Amino acid sequence: MNKRIYFLILIIIFVDSFYGSNKINFEFTERIRYINWDNAIDLNSDKSDKFSFTRQKTTFSLSWKPSSKIDFKFKLTNENRVYFLPDNRDYNIDEIIFDQLYIKLSKLFELPFSITAGRQNIIMGEGFLLLDYSPLDGSRSVYFNALRGDYKLNKNSKIMAFYGYQDVNDNYLPIINSLDKNLIENPEEAYAVYYSGIFNKVNIETYYIRKNIKDMLINENLSGINTIGFRSIINFKKSLSLTTEAAYQTGFKDILDRSAIGGYFHLDYKLIKKSFKPVITFGGFYLSGDNQKTEKYEGWDPLFSRWPKWSESYIYTLIKENSVAYWSNISSLYVGLKIPFSNRIKLNLTGHLLSAPEFSIPKDGFLNGTGKNRGLLFTSKLNLKLNKYLTGHIVFESFKPGNFYVDGASSYRWLRFELLYKFSK
Repeated sequence: MNKRIYFLILIIIFVDSFYGSNKINFEFTERIRYINWDNAIDLNSDKSDKFSFTRQKTTFSLSWKPSSKIDFKFKLTNENRVYFLPDNRDYNIDEIIFDQLYIKLSKLFELPFSITAGRQNIIMGEGFLLLDYSPLDGSRSVYFNALRGDYKLNKNSKIMAFYGYQDVNDNYLPIINSLDKNLIENPEEAYAVYYSGIFNKVNIETYYIRKNIKDMLINENLSGINTIGFRSIINFKKSLSLTTEAAYQTGFKDILDRSAIGGYFHLDYKLIKKSFKPVITFGGFYLSGDNQKTEKYEGWDPLFSRWPKWSESYIYTLIKENSVAYWSNISSLYVGLKIPFSNRIKLNLTGHLLSAPEFSIPKDGFLNGTGKNRGLLFTSKLNLKLNKYLTGHIVFESFKPGNFYVDGASSYRWLRFELLYKFSK
């Protein structure tokens, strides 16, 4: 069936179910951000490349339940920017898109089984591999066009499977003021099976994900990635927990066979005897790089997780290696501190020692380094809850490059303010 027809049928079902139903919920959010950075992309203070701008994101969504077995939701989103630097960028209202549009059918055949079809968010675990399916539109959306099934095996375990397809542009639903924005570099296809359960108070997750990166002109795979992974959360006691996740990738890239590994861990200790219960974290992550001396391709593919998991700023420094938020050939050991001063004020601090598993490939005088030390990254985030409708945060990050980069590479600083208004009924 033509994909446009498929989504048109969903819209018709939405409208038909909406008519006469009193089980309706709606939500409105307005998010305003101010962002400023200097050398985050090229690490070169000699160039005039400072960025200063605001991002205004408006969303409106409706969801309703005609019965206990049917859920519908649609969500409209617009995000536009006002640039102060560079000053040659004109303002426009940007696109208004369907951020979500899906139908969910539950308790099929009187079993604990549900199917969700349409444009939806699919986020698993901490988003290590499954979270953002449209990395080139920033934080505007994370949706995936997918067919998903969920089956609850028992009260402590369930299994999820989905098929999804993401084109370079949004070609499936109408767009108001379409600008033909790129969502990804090439069309991507995904198959996944994801299991999660609890055994003796230990959270266990395991999964298989297949990702195909397709040629834009012909329906052939440029790259195929099989990912098998495992995640666990062990609570030793109320104050101490260990989270780990590791995965192995096979498949191919062009004519080369793949063999890549990736994973992370973090040990979290809560000082429960303190009145505000701060949390100290020691963690790390490792995403393999390609060894140019072998006949295989060992570079980690982040699948559908090209988002600011570890840093809001460093995703831009990765642009000159591969693309924005393309986490690969990078490792870190870090220490973090979370301080909940109150229910309204929380502070997160993290210091990363970044490295590269493999030496860099010289590129435009940017990666002409002599070592594997990427540098020191500091991140901080102050979360504020002003009232039940209004929240905000302040993010400040800084980076001092190491010998992975060209000699004389400049440090950078990155700043963001956010206010978020959210109303639902």
